Amino acid sequence: MDMLNFDKKRYFCSNEWREASKAETNRIVAVRKAGTFIVEDKTARQMLHYVGFGHQFGDRQDNINIEIFRNRDIPMPEEGTPYSIMDYITDEGRRWKLMRPQIAQMFLSPEEVAYLHYDIGLVYVEENGKILDRDALWSCLMLTSVNFIDKYAVYRKLRDAGWVARSGLPYGCDFLIYHQGPQYYHATAALSILSNGKIEGPRMLAFNRELFTQRKSFLTALVQKPEDKPVEKYEDIEKIRIKLIISKSWLIDRKMKSTLDDLIAKVLGPSSGTP
Repeated sequence: MDMLNFDKKRYFCSNEWREASKAETNRIVAVRKAGTFIVEDKTARQMLHYVGFGHQFGDRQDNINIEIFRNRDIPMPEEGTPYSIMDYITDEGRRWKLMRPQIAQMFLSPEEVAYLHYDIGLVYVEENGKILDRDALWSCLMLTSVNFIDKYAVYRKLRDAGWVARSGLPYGCDFLIYHQGPQYYHATAALSILSNGKIEGPRMLAFNRELFTQRKSFLTALVQKPEDKPVEKYEDIEKIRIKLIISKSWLIDRKMKSTLDDLIAKVLGPSSGTP
């Protein structure tokens, strides 16, 4: 995973992520409605959002554009220094921010619910006014997808490694992975899960070429399950082995400034790319 690059979003303060990661909170209740998992508490939504969990209504809307509302009388901080954008915008920018719609709900994916409940013990799920126990919740999660166990095993491995994994639907894959979260960095890579251990060469090359134009890498997760016993419960997840394969394109300078030795060092460097 050392071969992956980080593409930070401009003028966005990363101090919120650091503070939220230290926050202490009691258990969070997610309500199951029509097969979806919803968090309504405002404090819980903010904490989960800052550490890369959940999808909120309107979270893809543009933030206040500091290039438009920047207060030119106040110099911007040095690159890499955490700051709040509200300290550097004009009064018009503050009024515009107040006009933005308020987020009332947050949706959690089945993989996020499983990780926050079983691995962290932070989120509990309520349905019809009752808290679901571990077995009942696992049965509900298993109904969300035919390959839920495979997706959760991969999601769990990524989260434990410090990555934020979100739905890969925009790119036709299983997950997009981020450093810290989508509000701080652009997606670093797209990931597809292979449960049968087979890689389709033409599809992989086409996908990798498309991602290269988006400055993203392509990851393939090989899911290896034990053959002697089916994996059906949460306790069986530990028996699954995940192997990550990184595919990345290298661009050779048109003027041939890069030497062959430099190219070989990049491809055959000390990093294997597998955590």
